[in-house]
Amino acid sequence: PKVKIASPILIQVAHIYTRKLFLNFKEQYEEFQGAFVKERVERNATHEFQYMVSHKCQLIWNPFENIVSCSCRKFERGGILCSHALKILDVMD
Repeated sequence: PKVKIASPILIQVAHIYTRKLFLNFKEQYEEFQGAFVKERVERNATHEFQYMVSHKCQLIWNPFENIVSCSCRKFERGGILCSHALKILDVMD
């Protein structure tokens, strides 16, 4: 059965990703909505975050290079953004 998708980002990735990648991304997207940033520290040109949901991850965001790096390395291993990076991108607008 078809599932109604209300989020613009989910609509966009549904047209790009395979079904399997889409479902993996959707899981990360849903997890990021319930997460919060525990700590934020600005250092030089980067912002470092401590992310909390069920575990702790360290994130670094460099706004000048548009780079988000997460200690879970989900993007590097699986090719989709982790819930941690999605949260930081959301927080930083």
